[in-house]
Amino acid sequence: MYKYDDKASGRQSYGIALRGFDVAGKEFGLPLEYWGISYDNPKRQATGNLGIWSKFMQEFAIFPTDEYDICYDPSDDMCDGYDRYRDYPKDTLAGDALHTGFFSGVVNISNQTFILLQADNYAQVVVRKWNFAPNEEWRVPADGSIPHYEDIQIASVAPNSNPAIDHVCVNIPSSVWSSSWDDDEDYSGHWQQIYVRVQNSKFPEGSIDHSQCENGNCDTDWNYNPGGVAFIIGYGNAPTLDNMTEQELKDKIDNYLFDWDYGDDDDDRNTYAFESRRLIANDPQNSIKGHEEINFTLAQGTYPITWKELNPTNGSGNPNASRLKNNSKRLELLDSDGGDTNQSVEILDVTVDNANTEAELDNPKVPCTNIYGSLEISWTVTGTYDVLTGVATPSDPTFSFSGQASGSDLVEPVQTTTYTITASNQGAADVDSLTIL
Repeated sequence: MYKYDDKASGRQSYGIALRGFDVAGKEFGLPLEYWGISYDNPKRQATGNLGIWSKFMQEFAIFPTDEYDICYDPSDDMCDGYDRYRDYPKDTLAGDALHTGFFSGVVNISNQTFILLQADNYAQVVVRKWNFAPNEEWRVPADGSIPHYEDIQIASVAPNSNPAIDHVCVNIPSSVWSSSWDDDEDYSGHWQQIYVRVQNSKFPEGSIDHSQCENGNCDTDWNYNPGGVAFIIGYGNAPTLDNMTEQELKDKIDNYLFDWDYGDDDDDRNTYAFESRRLIANDPQNSIKGHEEINFTLAQGTYPITWKELNPTNGSGNPNASRLKNNSKRLELLDSDGGDTNQSVEILDVTVDNANTEAELDNPKVPCTNIYGSLEISWTVTGTYDVLTGVATPSDPTFSFSGQASGSDLVEPVQTTTYTITASNQGAADVDSLTIL
């Protein structure tokens, strides 16, 4: 379980505790704020030449990309912003965990809204409904009667859908939008926050000839396995769409839908509260809260963790041992401001239900209730012996040998540890050991 309550931007204010980490082929990290237009990538065998993507995907699909200069202040002449010829997505991220991005917009909540969503391969769009301002956590009732925010899914695209035709176009209930705290009269609506999750899959085994692809791997070749999520949130009732052709979208949604290009306004074009290709991420002063949980099925062995942009408050390269809690089953990470936990990583027991509330799941200061527990080791000694001993190497303070011929003990080793039972009789010894990695 990975929890975070940290800044949206890693280079603002007091910095973040951690950008992310990789372990056993899975990637965790703060929701990415760096997104690019998928179709800007000149490798267009799938997205263009083979006709696998709809016009909507070609124009609106976005995907995580490398860092670039984000212009939060439009008047900042020193900010280069997104460059479609340089900053486009290049890594297919095939088989990775879900990648998440938070986006902001203004919605006139008195009007009916709808969402149109397509993706390659899987995507989910969630509204984060704030009951109190994001920076006013102190107003949240201590009894939990009103949560700070609620996450409400409004649309999702099934894995391995066809990005040429498959889509979701549905009305959005007005009840999902925030309305109780944002009273800024400068806007004709209320500030809203959504987050989008996208995942790009690998090809099923035997479904494609990888020899035709770059580096002999179609999973990582953008020509054959591009990724992207395309969405708009507009006003009115959701139309019924059949084949997602360019003409159908113009006829049923907006005749000028595809005319807008990288910020050029068109007076005839409809107004959209959110549209993916605007690439409008959160202001860096807003904190991002959330959690990510991934189940692992791993063979016995050691799995190194690669830490990305670890705040030096926690250590250099790897977290200091002082950041480990719960016998190394929980890691608490700090930013550069104070001693409160901004991110946490926990090893959980999936066979035990987690009793945390949704708010607690998004709070790195609160440990999960199903952190992986103790391991039981047991022994039985038969025959004649003078001395019976049990030791742990290196020393494990949770191991307490009873000295009895049979027994068991609950242990929680924090590193590879060997437990040895030795029965001695008249100078001879019978030894049995168990090593826990």
